[in-house]
Amino acid sequence: MEKITGKLYSWASILEQDTRAQACRAASMSFIYPHMALMPDAHLGKGATVGSVIPTLGAIIPAAVGVDIGCFHGDMRIPLLSGRQESLRELTARNGTYWVYSLNDQGNIVPGRAAARRTRTDAELMKVVISGGEEII
Repeated sequence: MEKITGKLYSWASILEQDTRAQACRAASMSFIYPHMALMPDAHLGKGATVGSVIPTLGAIIPAAVGVDIGCFHGDMRIPLLSGRQESLRELTARNGTYWVYSLNDQGNIVPGRAAARRTRTDAELMKVVISGGEEII
């Protein structure tokens, strides 16, 4: 845990400059109490920082939920059924399918095939296709 300011604590493993600045602005509001927290996957959002917890005292922030802007990034690590973790960048470079943890219709964890494909070449946006053909972009 890193104490960035008196009212901003971070558990993020990678915290980009823009994300830090956005979170610092939010944490500086007078009604933040006792402090704002950044989760391990915190990243820049449209509105609030995605992966932030914003407790208040005597105030309500309507819709203080960050909207993902290309949530998956190349450094994101994916746990595979083999016991290894690989980054999306590594998985997309091999252009194959992989066995990952998935959920069935009953919410049980089951093996699933996934393919990581880069959807754009000028951005860090990626598409993940999970078992059953559902896509997460």
